[in-house]
Amino acid sequence: MRIMLDTNVLVSAFIFHGKNIQKLIDILTEYHTIVLSSYILHELREVIKEKFLSKYADLDKFLTNLPFELIAVRLTYAEKHEIIYKIK
Repeated sequence: MRIMLDTNVLVSAFIFHGKNIQKLIDILTEYHTIVLSSYILHELREVIKEKFLSKYADLDKFLTNLPFELIAVRLTYAEKHEIIYKIK
């Protein structure tokens, strides 16, 4: 089964390293395929940068060690504008 995780689950797994969230990730990666969209990855980076800046440098290592299937999401003009606005 393919399972898409939302940004909140990824933030919990990355920042808080709790036993329950780690167990969930282990089960998902063993028996299922984690699916992440390009939008969720973008949102994850923004949340970590905004709320947990001291951990931002470790995010790429976390994502490299997390096996997932990437789904490219096509954004509307309004969504692209909002993302560009938030980055600035």
